[in-house]
Amino acid sequence: MVVQVQADADTFELNEEGIDDKDQPFKLSYEAKYDGKDYPITGDPHSDSVSLQRVNDYQIKSTTKKAGNVVSKLDVVIAKDGKSATVKSVDYMEGKTQKGTAVYEKQ
Repeated sequence: MVVQVQADADTFELNEEGIDDKDQPFKLSYEAKYDGKDYPITGDPHSDSVSLQRVNDYQIKSTTKKAGNVVSKLDVVIAKDGKSATVKSVDYMEGKTQKGTAVYEKQ
């Protein structure tokens, strides 16, 4: 999976592409503000909107929804040196709650 992020004080833009768990290629993207409002996601069969809230200069909370129902929550923490991001997730798909942690390194 490759994730490209462009962010400033007002806007967060994400473009992600990779191979899913069924070995199918995917691309998803969104652009959102840190105002807690829902913004559209394209290319994701599991979600159609995202809302973001900035906690501080290094942390963002994200909620994704499908048809108005929460499908996942993310807590993203950027390392102070800017070289990595740790993403803690809770997914609520298919009636199951799954937790996970991923670490992304800047390339």
